[in-house]
Amino acid sequence: DRFGEQGVQIMEQAAAYGVPPWLLNPAAQSGLLCVLLVVVVGLVVVFPVILTMRIDGGLAWPWPAVFTPLWLVDLLVLALAAASPRDRDAGCWRCVPNRRQVNLALLLAFQLLLAYKLDAGEQAPFSYS
Repeated sequence: DRFGEQGVQIMEQAAAYGVPPWLLNPAAQSGLLCVLLVVVVGLVVVFPVILTMRIDGGLAWPWPAVFTPLWLVDLLVLALAAASPRDRDAGCWRCVPNRRQVNLALLLAFQLLLAYKLDAGEQAPFSYS
């Protein structure tokens, strides 16, 4: 064991929290990161293509279906932000707890409302006038 007693303690603590032992393997971490990166890049590339086809009239999909790849990326980023370490600067008067999650949730809410407005058109219960 190259990490000695400290490595054994880390493995025991990880097992107590329900982390599978294979996830602590650097090769598994690299593979998981590559899969996540491919999924995110794929969804980010697919969204503008679908959006352009919908605007040009090539697709008759509803707007929520067009925004789905973007929402999947947003949910993945939101989950990663929730799992990341918290900001530790207690002396910052502008710091808001969970600031990243709040910003991402607001962005997701904007996208949901935009898709709803585009899909409902003039029948939407809210308007800009």
